[in-house]
Amino acid sequence: MIIYQLVNYKKNLPLFREYAHIPYLDLAIVFFDADIQEGRLKRRPILKGALGEEEQETEKLEEMALYDMPRVFPVRFSSIESTIQRLEGKKTKEDAKDGAIPMYVLSNTRWLFGASSLLYPGVLKRISQYLASDLYILPSSIHECIIIPSKSVYTREDLQKIVREMNETQVREDEYLSDTVYQYEESGDILSY
Repeated sequence: MIIYQLVNYKKNLPLFREYAHIPYLDLAIVFFDADIQEGRLKRRPILKGALGEEEQETEKLEEMALYDMPRVFPVRFSSIESTIQRLEGKKTKEDAKDGAIPMYVLSNTRWLFGASSLLYPGVLKRISQYLASDLYILPSSIHECIIIPSKSVYTREDLQKIVREMNETQVREDEYLSDTVYQYEESGDILSY
């Protein structure tokens, strides 16, 4: 199967001389040949030229990955409270505390390279419609993103500070994705930064 992972573009420039990839915003989509054996994921990066000319190759890889990824790594979208409770082994409550800013976690059911699930067709649109708001997307790590309705009291600048601080103090270097706060606009189905 073919899978992909979102990575930071600038921090991974040396890899892009060899690895098949597509630049995306300030990130890159890197492709892997993968297999699940005895419940464990084994993957190998796909090198440029492995399937032919680079532009056609990345189009074909993207098409195959968009088929495989949602099947093997289904989307997981939940409130941050229920995610924390689940990780701590407690019963889950879906409701946030009164007055709290609603925050959600977007990943996949394996919690592995889950930030890539924001690329699944229609995912951000469905989330935006569910929350009845455009979205701010905070790259928590390569494994998940935090989603906040853009109608919240936070400004993009406030969120940018939070992301930078979290990346500096809480995220391992090999799991770092970006310091950028992304914005999704449902009306045009556009993700930007």
